[in-house]
Amino acid sequence: ATVSPSTLTFTGINWNTDRTVTVTGVNDSDRDMHQPYRISLSAANQFSNNPEVSTFAGSGTAGSTNATGTAAKFNYPSGSATDGTNLYVADRDNHMIRKIVIATGEVSTFAGSAGTSEFIDSATATSARFNKPRGITGDGTYLYVTDHNNHAVRKINISTGAVTTIAGTGSQGYENATGRAAEFYSPTGITTDGANLYVADTNNHRIRKIVIATGVVTTFAGSGGQGAANGTGTAASFRYPSEITTDGANLYVSDVNNHT
Repeated sequence: ATVSPSTLTFTGINWNTDRTVTVTGVNDSDRDMHQPYRISLSAANQFSNNPEVSTFAGSGTAGSTNATGTAAKFNYPSGSATDGTNLYVADRDNHMIRKIVIATGEVSTFAGSAGTSEFIDSATATSARFNKPRGITGDGTYLYVTDHNNHAVRKINISTGAVTTIAGTGSQGYENATGRAAEFYSPTGITTDGANLYVADTNNHRIRKIVIATGVVTTFAGSGGQGAANGTGTAASFRYPSEITTDGANLYVSDVNNHT
């Protein structure tokens, strides 16, 4: 994840002044209530341990309506990322990527088509197709999406909307290779350090690494067998790793069936 600013300093002059911290690359959607939330931290409520939580977009009822704020609808939003101006949400069961303008709360369809689950790249975002997109991260120029049921990682140009497949065949499997020759099995979480993507390859019980510049896919951690062994690289084992993030020096993985 990227945190900006990384450090806040409060003095007697600004002690009661609200400050903003932005975290990217973290999944912060509430899936079952079909809506992303906004959490505000201020100098005052940090110490009262009572952050303000409000519904930023979504009605609480499943749907695909484009509108503003709570008039909009999502269907199992599963991950989100920001470029600082907009939020991009992996709207899983709508098979879409949605865009929310942070300043206004306006929700629109950024990529994909509601209710249509296929595996199609396109120069036009809304002509591309996904099948249960789950995780999403970005580097300011591109969005990277784990296309869960297509067993692939997709790349979206934020400026043009062009959708391409950076890795994955569209069929489940396990293969270290380059680009469309590599295979995944239900990838879920994704994060980036700017040069590489790290993917929680859930049903392969592994963490995979994709070099962004080349599309080369390797196994970064996990033996492939279900387990809870600590170790280095492929000597370690996972049991359905799901979410993943980074602070630039380390990766942090939620290992679902190991409860760790």
